[in-house]
Amino acid sequence: MKKQKKVGYFELNFRLKIPSLLLLFFVSFSSLSQVEELKKKYPKQKGKERILTLLDICYYQALSDNVDAICYGKMAETEAKKLGDSALLANVWNDWSIPYFYSGNLDSSLLLNQQALKYRTQLKDTLGMAKSLNKIAGTYYEMGVHDKSLNAHFKSLKYFKQQNATQYFGQVYTNIGNIYDRINNPEKGLKYHTLSVNAAKKHNNLQAEAIAQLNKANSLRALKRTEESKKEYFDVLPLLEELQMVEHKAGVYQGLGVIERDAKNLNGAIEYYELALKYYRDANTKGGISLVLVNLGNCYTDKKDYVKAEKMLKEGLDLALEMHSYYNIRHAYKFLTRLENLKGNYEEADQYFQLYVENMDSIYNDESTKALADMQVKYDTEQKELALAQEKIKTKNATIWLLIAGISIFLLTVIVWHINQRKRFEKRNAELQNLRNLERERIRIARDLHDNLGAELMMITSKVDAKSFKSTNDAEKLELEELGAISRNANLVLRETIWSIHKEVITIDELISKVKEYCSRVFSDSPTNIDITGNDIHTEISPAIALHLFRIIQESTNNAFKYANCSKISIQISPNEVVIIDDGKGFDKAAVKKGYGLQNIEVRTQEMGANLTIHSSEENGTSIRIRYS
Repeated sequence: MKKQKKVGYFELNFRLKIPSLLLLFFVSFSSLSQVEELKKKYPKQKGKERILTLLDICYYQALSDNVDAICYGKMAETEAKKLGDSALLANVWNDWSIPYFYSGNLDSSLLLNQQALKYRTQLKDTLGMAKSLNKIAGTYYEMGVHDKSLNAHFKSLKYFKQQNATQYFGQVYTNIGNIYDRINNPEKGLKYHTLSVNAAKKHNNLQAEAIAQLNKANSLRALKRTEESKKEYFDVLPLLEELQMVEHKAGVYQGLGVIERDAKNLNGAIEYYELALKYYRDANTKGGISLVLVNLGNCYTDKKDYVKAEKMLKEGLDLALEMHSYYNIRHAYKFLTRLENLKGNYEEADQYFQLYVENMDSIYNDESTKALADMQVKYDTEQKELALAQEKIKTKNATIWLLIAGISIFLLTVIVWHINQRKRFEKRNAELQNLRNLERERIRIARDLHDNLGAELMMITSKVDAKSFKSTNDAEKLELEELGAISRNANLVLRETIWSIHKEVITIDELISKVKEYCSRVFSDSPTNIDITGNDIHTEISPAIALHLFRIIQESTNNAFKYANCSKISIQISPNEVVIIDDGKGFDKAAVKKGYGLQNIEVRTQEMGANLTIHSSEENGTSIRIRYS
């Protein structure tokens, strides 16, 4: 068997997320010419008008080029801070969060929306507060923090009702229903999808009604209310046909195929999957085409029609490879392994399984090396072109000086001004391009960590939890619960690292928010009072320094909580200093042997070039001070 090429899977992962994202952030796509027109327009503008144009560029490019969108969002924030307009700044953060969300940088999206909510709360902008809470809820949903997502949605619904903004009710009902579906509570999911259907009908929003009805059918299917589910699927089909929602029609037939396969009616399942395949092809939804082909391959495997099964599975695999859709590639390899095992081709099955494993482990290194090489070639080319351009400018300037030697001082001043303006423009474009390149690489690396390693850790945790739940052996159950806790903690540490590399700089306010989130999660059930304060919160520090400080604070608070028997921990964060103080029993530094925790704090302090001071004595508490620059 010829060995297949290993590729990345972001494309499919992104495609699969888009339907839920559209419910959270409704983005109107503009034409390329419209965006280009805005890019020509903003350099000539000033003040609020310029900021709103930059925001339009950010908003319209949130999906098509989220790296470019992030750059323009940053420019809008810089301009808005100069004006000191709180309402405008909240609006900037609101729109700037969207490309971060689509790029998978959920921590940054969450922070921007939390900042917007804070300002809108101070301004008593109830409708704005509701919209910010809706975005915050959506971000928590993607993070898997379902309790906070649900709480934020209910708050947003309360504010929408205060403003009698009934046009937003259906969207919130749908999102709440999706949360209940995800946490395996389809009964409540069904309740809110039904409310969403009614709200859409009230406002005569046919598209929203169709999506809500499709979600309702999915909830009924999860409840094993098969006949009701099938009725909803068939009832929504004419509306989808009328609205020409081809991809959603494919989703209906995909759902019907699942019902028939669960009922062991393989012929019926194949018939519905074939219809789903047709409509996915009509919509040119390659991710859906690949997925349905694999589902069809599984049906033919169940029927022991191994020739058709192999044809479908390999066609699905080839399309996934063409798309560089890593998730679908692994999906196809997994079921090709099953097929070859059933056929008795154990060597072939082993080779497919090896490809399945290799694509999980090595994609990051392969793509990272290629991306860095491409970036270096591009950089060298740009440097050569820049040198040639500068040489041409020098030659042109020399010629101009010869030609205008006898012209008046006024004309000379105009020419010099023109040259300076052009150089400023070239410098600004070069800086913006460098910012785009760095932001693109930073987002790509963080996304690979999140989508590859993060997804696998979540899979391990789910499997360990499932096995623990089924186990009747107390010793084994305890060991599995400990493994699950370790896996979840590893996923949290990974997310904290991704947070630090997502951005070029991190503000003191962002670091404080991350520390508060950590302490809220770890010490929520503890009587220990934790006070976190800071000053000069808009000061920016490097991501490396921020991560070192965050890890030192983690280590210090954990030590105080475990050993100091303290009732209060105070954490003060400023641009040049971090101080952690507890009122616990303290320790004698001369008598206590240095453990891994203290050594880790000292090593991190040395690596960031900072000064560490620890004062502690028995019964008088402990203070840790880190001075850095």
